Amino acid sequence: MTTQEGLQAQKVNTVTLSVAGFVRAILRRVRPHLKDRMAAVIRPGHHDSIDLPELVEPAEWPTVNVVTVFYNGVKHIPAYFEAIKNQDYPRDRVHYFFVNNGSSDATFEALARQPNKPAHTLVNLTENKGFTGGCNVGMRASQDQFILLLNPDTQIAPDALK
Repeated sequence: MTTQEGLQAQKVNTVTLSVAGFVRAILRRVRPHLKDRMAAVIRPGHHDSIDLPELVEPAEWPTVNVVTVFYNGVKHIPAYFEAIKNQDYPRDRVHYFFVNNGSSDATFEALARQPNKPAHTLVNLTENKGFTGGCNVGMRASQDQFILLLNPDTQIAPDALK
């Protein structure tokens, strides 16, 4: 077999997966029982080919804590709050933790005066602990079984929490 034929054979056997598809494939191997419960964060145009299972409405929705770490992210606040306002999940079953990670801009003030905030806890760190450190602070403050770490510049699909 020539090198060119070998490359052609490799191309035929290669399967291209999106990042979400790759993560789902791994999760299905590691935790097969999760395959019917996975949702996706969708960015327009990136995951148009993902087929999600039909969701079955539970008798009672679990409480979900959403931890978002902000660092000099005042410009992302309006779009972030618009996205979480449009969530198709019972509002009384979601609690948000907004962690200001030592921002030097007006992020903390903008978070504090944001109108119509859902149930939330606002944490103001005086120094930047890094993304992981900020997430850890938010996760320690949360008390529920399900935690979603969400970047402030992420536009989440309305059904992402389901």
